[in-house]
Amino acid sequence: MAETAAGLREQAHNLRASAQRADSLDAYDKDMRQADDLDEQARRLEAAATKSKPKAKRVDRRRNAQLAKIHIARQQLGMDEETYRAMLQRIAGVTSAKALTPTGIGRVLEHLRSIGFKDKNARRPNPHISREAQIGKIEALLADAGRPWGYADAIAKRVCQIDAVAFCNGDQLQKIIAALAIDQRRRKAR
Repeated sequence: MAETAAGLREQAHNLRASAQRADSLDAYDKDMRQADDLDEQARRLEAAATKSKPKAKRVDRRRNAQLAKIHIARQQLGMDEETYRAMLQRIAGVTSAKALTPTGIGRVLEHLRSIGFKDKNARRPNPHISREAQIGKIEALLADAGRPWGYADAIAKRVCQIDAVAFCNGDQLQKIIAALAIDQRRRKAR
């Protein structure tokens, strides 16, 4: 049965307490060594538990997005299965996209772009919206939530490090609109 770090630490504490009551130096040394070993096991368990897992998920998401881009390129370029696998073999030395390394993914995407793949940028174009329209949108979102202008000023201070909405530029106003829209979605989900 697997021990928890807290359980191992408790056992080490109990051994140290019994070592204090030991009737010989050998018994004392033995109990203290066992307690130190248990502490070391607890440290290892804690270190294993605190290893960063979100980074692996982030890498997996990026890899999956890049693999999806390869498959989209294949469809966009009209490659049949045989041609696609031959290209993977020639460029990266594998016959399946699943077996691609990060370097191989980069090489394949570069090759696909060189033969005509046009990938869409992840960011959408940001059409210029007038400042008045953005202020109007903020006002409408505040009215919908029944919140005062001070709420928008507080968002400006927190998100943009600007004292008031009146001093924000277009990009900063867009961030405030996004924050208010998120607040609106949360309220409607309740």
